[in-house]
Amino acid sequence: MMDCPEVARKLTKNCSSEGQLLKILAHAKKSYAWRDEWPKLQVDIQTEGAAAISRHQLSSASA
Repeated sequence: MMDCPEVARKLTKNCSSEGQLLKILAHAKKSYAWRDEWPKLQVDIQTEGAAAISRHQLSSASA
């Protein structure tokens, strides 16, 4: 069984834009869509990706 939140964090840790997140999702779909956990992983990637983008924007604004 895959740890979806951990995988999603690893895939999105350096995500800095919505376009990049869409590319990550597309690649992950190719790699993980056949797994039973894909629906949960897809949601986790979107959630973690949005958080990573927010962190990136905050760090860019404060720099």
